[in-house]
Amino acid sequence: MLMALIDHRIDRLNGHAQRALQAIGLLNRFASLERVKLVLELPVHELIHAIEQLELSGCLSTSQSSLIITHDLVRQVGMRRMSPLVDAALRAAIGDTLGGGVWEDGGSRGAVGIPRPH
Repeated sequence: MLMALIDHRIDRLNGHAQRALQAIGLLNRFASLERVKLVLELPVHELIHAIEQLELSGCLSTSQSSLIITHDLVRQVGMRRMSPLVDAALRAAIGDTLGGGVWEDGGSRGAVGIPRPH
């Protein structure tokens, strides 16, 4: 029931807001407005609208300079909606944005702290 309510809430977001939610979910503790802007390559006015939608829907909050998804279930629902190709594309963009650090499991190529897809 709760997952269905969260699904419905995310359904009402536009495509840029949904993609921003997914990027923030992947960036996790490294999520910032600047990083999301770089990863998604959105014009500022579209990014502002996406972030505003996420805030108004209760999906996003901020802590100093970080963007935080309000609940892990919101993150899970957002992530579940990604196709494998979108997941790979976002991870590649995040890796480029963060300088191509290392995966949590020690492999190279990808963003620091982001689990490698299996």
